[in-house]
Amino acid sequence: ALSRHLKQMPHFSPNPHVQTLMGIKDANLGPERAEALVAAFGTTWDILRCDADIIATVEGIGLQTAKKLLNAVGRKV
Repeated sequence: ALSRHLKQMPHFSPNPHVQTLMGIKDANLGPERAEALVAAFGTTWDILRCDADIIATVEGIGLQTAKKLLNAVGRKV
């Protein structure tokens, strides 16, 4: 009976690495930046083990954003 009130939603399953990056508190990464990072580096681990200046080479990611991301996961830069 409830099914007649529910709207049919398309299947949505974003990349788990994008979701992880977007979920890092104080990093403030939106979907576009997170997707750009994953496209460039592949995995969350590969991104977070890079230095800030390497992360900043990705289109749309500046040095301040890269430092903020690394500081948010406890890396001092």
